[in-house]
Amino acid sequence: MTQRERDILERAVRVISEQAASASEIVDEALDADLDGSHPVTLQAKMLWLELLKVKADLKRELRT
Repeated sequence: MTQRERDILERAVRVISEQAASASEIVDEALDADLDGSHPVTLQAKMLWLELLKVKADLKRELRT
């Protein structure tokens, strides 16, 4: 892996991490607004958060190789 490719992957991990944190905040805000865990807004935010965490893990695995 070239240094440029590594830099790109590291930046992607940072951006994905920030987006995952934002999705987590949306879940917290939905729960604070008395939307239960099965409300469509809460569920979609949770699904987004989970997908972002999966992508982050994939990118980190790629960086290790």
